[in-house]
Amino acid sequence: MSPAGERMESTEFFGVNMIRFLRRILVAAILAAGLTFVPFANVPAATGASECAQLRYDIKQSVGYSDSSGYSSESVPDLCTKDCPSLYNFYTYFPEIPGRDALAARVIYLFAACNVSKVPPSGLPSSGTTETPTHVTIKCPKINRDMHGRKDFAGTTCLAGKVLSGFNLSGMDLTGASLRSTNFTSANLSGAKLNRADLTKATLDYSNLQSADLSSATLKDLRASHISGSPSHLPWSWKLSKGFLFGPHVDLSRVWLQGLTLDNLDLSYANLSKTNLDGAKLSNLNINQATFTPSLKSTTTRGITGRPATWSVLIVNGYLIAEGVNLSGVNLTRVNLRGKTIKGINLAGANLSYADLSSTKFISVGLKGTNFDGAKLDGANFDKADLTGASIQRASAVSTSFANAKLGRVDFSNSNLTGANLSYADIYGVRIEKTDLSKVRMDGARSSIYVSGTPKALPAGWIVLNGYLKKP
Repeated sequence: MSPAGERMESTEFFGVNMIRFLRRILVAAILAAGLTFVPFANVPAATGASECAQLRYDIKQSVGYSDSSGYSSESVPDLCTKDCPSLYNFYTYFPEIPGRDALAARVIYLFAACNVSKVPPSGLPSSGTTETPTHVTIKCPKINRDMHGRKDFAGTTCLAGKVLSGFNLSGMDLTGASLRSTNFTSANLSGAKLNRADLTKATLDYSNLQSADLSSATLKDLRASHISGSPSHLPWSWKLSKGFLFGPHVDLSRVWLQGLTLDNLDLSYANLSKTNLDGAKLSNLNINQATFTPSLKSTTTRGITGRPATWSVLIVNGYLIAEGVNLSGVNLTRVNLRGKTIKGINLAGANLSYADLSSTKFISVGLKGTNFDGAKLDGANFDKADLTGASIQRASAVSTSFANAKLGRVDFSNSNLTGANLSYADIYGVRIEKTDLSKVRMDGARSSIYVSGTPKALPAGWIVLNGYLKKP
């Protein structure tokens, strides 16, 4: 080769390398300074700083996942500035990071008021391009039944609403992904990264969550029963117990929780409509604003707090007062249930001393051996109730109805039963020491009834003789 040719080749080689060198310097400068910001408009005040910080964190994470050289997570700029970002540079200088399209879409959403419309579609702009398209095309990765360890769905909406029943998603990176209404029934999610994922209305029934990371995930209206394995992290206030995920807004409607012991759970705003809690032991539950219409047959409760959105139940002293519950032996001293209707509850042996039960109606309530000492029972309705062995001493039961009730061995000592209705009641063996029975109705009563004690007053036409209440 001639000396002139060698000089030409050397010059060309030098020029090419100089261009590459200058390009690297330019890229490094842009990366060091962060994305270029173009002052189209200011970011609206409504843009939350926490959203900006979260987005920047996710971009840094994605850069850190990339195998391509030359990227540094420290180069990602703080998007929380007064000016709008240039997404063109975001695409140009981070072409290969995982979930780039989804991240760009989030930038567009966050800075929607900036009127940044010129954003390149998926893929770098062609060489020499000066104009950029006006939309972003999000291309979803291919979905397979076995997606073990895949990272290309992180931050995307590609799996939202999909049916992934029985899929192998173990070790999959779904960080920040939208999984709204996705069906993961019987899916293997062991070791999956679901942190910050949106699982609103998703279904995780029978799924494997061993070592899955659900930290900061959104689990509103989530259905998650018969879970196997234990997640490594759960959002605040969420717990895995007995194979069920429990937390605020959880959907437990029609779920079978019969006989389970559930304690220290936040079920605020949860859906417990037609949930089977028969025989369950519930303690220290927050059911504030919960849709609460479960089956509670023989259920025991204590430490219940909050105000359910559906008032088919009452909460008194931490106990549920609802049809079917078992409150036998509990302490309800001085409770105020004035004018309430109490139905289908077992209060046998409970302590209701000094309670205000005026005008309260008891329907199919177990009251054997219940303590009503000092209680206000005026106008209450105990018709057909079984009060066998109950203590109603020093109580006010004016105009109270005990019609057809079982009152065997009830102690009415020092109580005022003026105008009470004992028609057709079984009052064999009652104690009436200093009891005021004036104007009491005794229709259908036997003419001779064994009693103990000397009453303060008797109904017209009745006497006590040799331990028997008689009507001559």
